[in-house]
Amino acid sequence: MKINIVVYICIVILLVGCNDDIFIDNFLPNDQPILVVSDADNNKEISFKSNNWAILGVNDIFSYNSIKAYDLNGNSVYLPFKNSELGVVHWKSEFVDFHIEKRSPDKLKFILNENLHNGYSQVLVRVGNEYDQKYIELHLAPTQKYQIDSVVYDWDNFEEYQGNLLVVDSYVIKNNGDTPVKTFVYPYINSVRTISFYNPNVVWNENTFENYLGTTLPLIPIPDIVDNKPIIANTKVAFGIRDQKLETDLDKNLAVEVTISSGERREVIVYNLVERYTVPYRVYLSNPRTAKKLEFSGTLTSTKPINYYILKRVVPQITENE
Repeated sequence: MKINIVVYICIVILLVGCNDDIFIDNFLPNDQPILVVSDADNNKEISFKSNNWAILGVNDIFSYNSIKAYDLNGNSVYLPFKNSELGVVHWKSEFVDFHIEKRSPDKLKFILNENLHNGYSQVLVRVGNEYDQKYIELHLAPTQKYQIDSVVYDWDNFEEYQGNLLVVDSYVIKNNGDTPVKTFVYPYINSVRTISFYNPNVVWNENTFENYLGTTLPLIPIPDIVDNKPIIANTKVAFGIRDQKLETDLDKNLAVEVTISSGERREVIVYNLVERYTVPYRVYLSNPRTAKKLEFSGTLTSTKPINYYILKRVVPQITENE
């Protein structure tokens, strides 16, 4: 009985040794091939030494993605593929899109459709059979960004707000002397024009816009009010940064004299009279490489200082020892 067992084991070992297709060790040219797929070279193919393998899955670091699998007739199937099964895997996230195609028993093709990240994206493609599995490491290079085609403002819903005051500075002056005290305030030294993009249905993320448009965000024109009318002049802001501050043409060195009478304690409050408006916008984008189109919409708010007011408010004396 012992001799029969030994003979049986030897026969199995001999059969396995004569059939390389049972194991996957030799089906890849390298232990873990590394393929770089780029915009200029977006189609890469790797050859296998045998056909005893299948596409098992894709490992990645992305939080949100969609993986769909199809047979060669376009019918939906499931991963992992069966051993030697032919088919196509379509992997897609918000910024990355690529295909994995097994259309013949011994070849695997990788097609990069899009990688909008500003650096290489790495994914691991698992292949194998019931005995073992291997990884193919893909480095997906960044592809061409979107460009802004047009910016459209809804002038019918342009709203201007008059008479808004904004506090830009304040401090308390106490004159214990017998004569008036004079000082100077600079009403425009801290004055800036503020711009804000807003959409209640979107969580604004600057990285998202940098992925679509590049790390140097493009400039778009915004309205100015001239002679009480909104026009597109020369003012531009970066599209993708929600809140921005722009310099104005006001004189930051303008000094205004303020007098505090003898025995008075005054809080000097500096206001800027601001010109404020809101207007709905739509920004249309397209990708020259893929012909895909995008649209961003929301409301633009502009607040611009145009004048100043100074208030000298009486502050009661608190204590004698103050």
